[in-house]
Amino acid sequence: MPHHHRRQTRRLGMECLEDRLAPAVVGPQAALATPPDPIVPFSSSEAGLSPGTLSADFASLRDRYGLDGTGQTVVVIDTGVAADHLALQRSGTTVVVGGYDFSGTGDPDFDDDPPNGSHGTHVAGILASQDQQAPGLVPGVDLIALRVVEASGRASITNVEEALSWVHLHRNDFRFPVTTVNISLGLEQNASAASSTAPFEDELALLEADGIVVVAAAGNSFLTYQTPGLNYPASSSVVIAAMSSDGRGNLSYYSQRSTTAIAAPGQSVLSTVPDYLGNSNGIDDDFVRFSGTSMAAPAISAAAVVVRQASEQAGRSPTPEDIRDILFATADPLYDPITQATYKRLNVVRAVESILPADAFGDTPEAAGSLDQFLAPSADGLAGQWNGTLGKGDRDYFSWTPPGRGRLEVAVGGDLPGAEWLLPDGRRLAADTQTWTIATAENTPISFALVAADGVAPGAYRIQMKWTPAPPEPVGSYRQESVTAIGRQTTLPVAATLDGQLTVEARFDASDGDVDLEVFDTAGNRVGGSYGLTGVERVDFLASAGETYTVQLITVGNTPVPVRLITANVLRRDGDQVVVVGTSETDTIRIDAADLPADGSLGLQIGDLSYRLVPANGSPNWNVTIDSGGGNDRLELVGSAAQDFVDLERGKARWTSDGLTLRAEGFFFQSVVGGGGDDVASLFDTPGDDHYTARPFAASMTPREGNEYRIDVTDFRYIHAYKTAGGVDVAELFDSPGDDRFIAKPTYGRLFSDDYVVRAKFFDYVHAYAGEGNDTATLYAAAAASVEWYPVFTKVTDVTGLRRAKYFDAVHVKRAKESPTLQAAALPLSETLRTHPSNRE
Repeated sequence: MPHHHRRQTRRLGMECLEDRLAPAVVGPQAALATPPDPIVPFSSSEAGLSPGTLSADFASLRDRYGLDGTGQTVVVIDTGVAADHLALQRSGTTVVVGGYDFSGTGDPDFDDDPPNGSHGTHVAGILASQDQQAPGLVPGVDLIALRVVEASGRASITNVEEALSWVHLHRNDFRFPVTTVNISLGLEQNASAASSTAPFEDELALLEADGIVVVAAAGNSFLTYQTPGLNYPASSSVVIAAMSSDGRGNLSYYSQRSTTAIAAPGQSVLSTVPDYLGNSNGIDDDFVRFSGTSMAAPAISAAAVVVRQASEQAGRSPTPEDIRDILFATADPLYDPITQATYKRLNVVRAVESILPADAFGDTPEAAGSLDQFLAPSADGLAGQWNGTLGKGDRDYFSWTPPGRGRLEVAVGGDLPGAEWLLPDGRRLAADTQTWTIATAENTPISFALVAADGVAPGAYRIQMKWTPAPPEPVGSYRQESVTAIGRQTTLPVAATLDGQLTVEARFDASDGDVDLEVFDTAGNRVGGSYGLTGVERVDFLASAGETYTVQLITVGNTPVPVRLITANVLRRDGDQVVVVGTSETDTIRIDAADLPADGSLGLQIGDLSYRLVPANGSPNWNVTIDSGGGNDRLELVGSAAQDFVDLERGKARWTSDGLTLRAEGFFFQSVVGGGGDDVASLFDTPGDDHYTARPFAASMTPREGNEYRIDVTDFRYIHAYKTAGGVDVAELFDSPGDDRFIAKPTYGRLFSDDYVVRAKFFDYVHAYAGEGNDTATLYAAAAASVEWYPVFTKVTDVTGLRRAKYFDAVHVKRAKESPTLQAAALPLSETLRTHPSNRE
């Protein structure tokens, strides 16, 4: 375990009691105005905490969400801990994973020794006892014991300062990081707040910056002070102060109190103590009831642990301030008639449910809970786990969109009698089936569900999911090289990467001499030949993936002829089903449907190679799939004279026309030209910030910053752009030389005439610009919108975004049924605002 180099402790010849820290416990160790709770040995009839509802609340959170503190380490700064106590053993090993003695006893051990020990062991048991009858609130945590209390029963400021510094230095030295520090000690005072020069403020601020929550006991001297206030360090602004409540939920008579503190059960709490405070039989297996804010502090520490764990399950990384805010925001009000003030009392269930609702997953496919928040990259794909609760007649639906082809494996743990899985492929399995798998496709959403049997509440479950991507599909090949053909001496190998058409084309200057082309398979059989006189020879044949073919260039005599040889293996066809697979390099692939209405044919070009695809049965029914194969690729589409429809987004394209359906993926640069007719283009945004620019018959979609993708459409009569993925998106619409109209409503902006329409829907900012012609704009103002007008533009702003019309000859602002707030003179509900710019500068 880590050790700390002790600095010299400065001691005074005489030290006032107020300058030393005392454990915040009442009962066996301290004199009370009323008789203390007796020390009693553990018996089964007294298991748990008092009140038992707190123990039950934490047990419920363990059962419903698996929140037991696993993955976190809590530091107990106290009298030490009896690490050998039987209730502090987990799987044969103590839960106390390390510690140090700062008490100056000369004993490096952090054990909880007499005469004034037991306090730290009691705190440790409240947190992490493994006893089935008296379990700790967070039995999954690891503990570190830092002993600061000396034989006198007090701890010097120096001891505690050194312990806090040690936590900062060693916070990541153990199996799990330190997330919480419990200090059930305090300087005996009654302050409303700590000064910036208070003893531990530097160390506490450092732990706050480390992300560590510090909880301290409020103090037990209310009978002395009779007014609100806290001891120190509970009064520090970066500490959560713990007040004590009794079995009825009221503030304990001894507990100091403040509106900046939270109360938790601290009266007559049963927990672990060393053997010397029990039956002294030589075995550390004893339990005793203590009372005090010391006992309330570990309850608040445990609450901080589960709030952090729940937040991390929800994909958040909470700060200590976040955790404090959650605990205070969800606490119950607690009125104190003595001080006539209302304080806060811990409600740990409400705190967790504010992060992880009781039923976090919807009961229908439409309301399914997304699994993205639980998944993280793993060594071979993605992995994650989550917890849920299935009530009577409940259904928990889960949805996920896989990033690609692969294999999804789902395993479930928990007792789920009568429950069933509803799988994405329609299968139904008993929920106690340990594992099921299913194949996934790229960007194809899947959903599945756990369904409870009628009248049965299966309870808590835990699901583990693992997604492994499929091996990459083979990509096409395209190669150009310059060679010299001489007689029959020139041969070159060509490997096929795909099952499908392999093209070999030789280009040369016929004035240099004639070149013929032949191709042979591995057995020496000729699979094709070309013997023309035009300066181009070409062979197309069906190849098998993995086979290597031999290309032979033949000239007459020994006259050398320079040849540019192009080979391509990118095309696979079965009737009118066509698959084009690009290479891993940068490709340009072009599909031309200009002749589709006339003869049903399609033009395909990749690089410098062209193909003419003729329908198999005369009447075209093309189904074309294009995979870029990787690389920084460009897709070019040319439409037909018929009506074409295209949907375009980064990396994806879909094109439909009479006799043609085309899908393309992996292209981040796309250019589509309409071929005539009333063509319609729909452009979709990305999760990032996008810029949409449109003018009559043309538009583009790009990122607002960078150039990782670009979509261009031209010669389309109707162009629509949609923001559906997120980000902050901007649309700019430019008019025609003729008369145009711009209409802007809360969800869209549309610029149009009789000849064209360009539209932007759900964008954050929509700007329309007028030029020539007599142009008018109508802006609709929703509820609580603001309207501003200037000599050359008018804009409407509301919760949906901003719409602006600039340089228009007339702008009308119409008020919706729910009246907006105008920033200038109010208008009668029946009127419209008209602005007439004096110039277009």
